[in-house]
Amino acid sequence: LVQEAGVSDEVRSAVASAIGGEENVLTDLMPHLGHFTGLTKKSSVQTDGRQAQRQLLILFRMLFQAICCHVGPVVLFMDDLQWADAPSLELLRVLSTDFQIEGLLFVGTYRDNELNPDHPLTTFLHGIGRFSGVTVTSIHVGNLDKGDVRALLSEALHLLPRMVVSLAEVVL
Repeated sequence: LVQEAGVSDEVRSAVASAIGGEENVLTDLMPHLGHFTGLTKKSSVQTDGRQAQRQLLILFRMLFQAICCHVGPVVLFMDDLQWADAPSLELLRVLSTDFQIEGLLFVGTYRDNELNPDHPLTTFLHGIGRFSGVTVTSIHVGNLDKGDVRALLSEALHLLPRMVVSLAEVVL
């Protein structure tokens, strides 16, 4: 968010305006947001249970609405979604289906060999695909073979592929 002074001032103002006096709730979870907005004190109002979850969902929606419309396209990447809990999947559902959030691309990865038809992520993926305006694209990526690992190590270490053969075998 801190790219150009004019852009970050605009985004800072939009975030502060969108979230209002509730930004402390988010800065408790994301201290860097407090540094960005200039607000560093902790939230004084404590809520719990369903009310707290609803409040967080609303605040995250408002945060992404403010950021996406001022910054341009935003990519939200999350790894290992097979381990996501129900509240996290609900947050992703809310963000992915909110048509007031323009320019948000969500990219998630998961291990499909750890899912079954009753897994919460399977249910989430089928449900999110039914919303109009939400496109779900699945890309299956297989395991790396020895040649792939050798090529990656060779490039990363700036060595000839034949020089990383034994290391590639250890990595696999």
